[in-house]
Parts: sequence; C-alpha cells; structure tokens
Amino acid sequence: MRHVFLIATAALASCGEAPQPANNSASSAIISDVPGYQPPANIAVAPSPIERARAALKRDPKVLDFLLEPTNAVMLQVAIKSNGSREYGLAETYCMDLKDWGFNKDEAVVRIVDAARVQASNGDFRSISLGTVQCRDTTRLD
Repeated sequence: MRHVFLIATAALASCGEAPQPANNSASSAIISDVPGYQPPANIAVAPSPIERARAALKRDPKVLDFLLEPTNAVMLQVAIKSNGSREYGLAETYCMDLKDWGFNKDEAVVRIVDAARVQASNGDFRSISLGTVQCRDTTRLD
C-alpha cells in the first residue's frame, strides 16, 4: 500500500498537484482564492472601531454620555458624574482603550467632562473639563 501512495504522490507531483491532507478542514485563505467565491451573507463582519468604542463606552457604568468624533481635534469627550476631582487618569485609560478599539491613538485627544455642567456650558466643553489628555504622550492639556 505504501508503494501505491508513493507512486500516486509522484504522479500528482509531476502534474503540479500535491496530495491534500484528509482532515476535512478548509482554510479560509484557500476558499477565498477561488475565483468568484462570495462568503455567505450570514457571516458576521468584525465591528468597526467606532462600533467597538460605542459598545464599550455604553457598558461603562461611570459614563453618563459621550461624544466620539474621530475627525475632531478632541476625538473622545466623556461625560461622567463628577465628585469635583480631576480625571486625568480616566482620560489616560480611554487613550489606551482607543488603541484597543482600533483607532490611531497618536492623533487622539480625550477629554473627561462634568456631566452636570454640560447643558450650562453651551458646547464649551473646555470650560467644564475634568481632564484633557493628548494620547500620544499623555500630555495634560488643561
């Protein structure tokens, strides 16, 4: 039997084909190389960085509200219930999270704001900041 396998292997090798292992598993790289192959519509696509960030922020009990705008100078503004203390550590934590979620954290700025003062600020979040951090080097900006 061994001689038959060797002869079959040699015959296939001369045709440019090698025997495939009989493990009944297909690699996605092999399947995707098939011309015209389209994956089934029910295969889940990995969530985008924005979707991952929003889901994580909504699960965080400290977060009352947030504004995530990747194109703004301050990419992430997080409103929390304040006890009056500065929140640079929390801003630095969100800088690390941004990278985990798939954002380029080197260009990101994160600001933590006092949720109770958001309405009174008329959109001037800088005035109600509890801590703003440049994620590249964790420089405190206020």
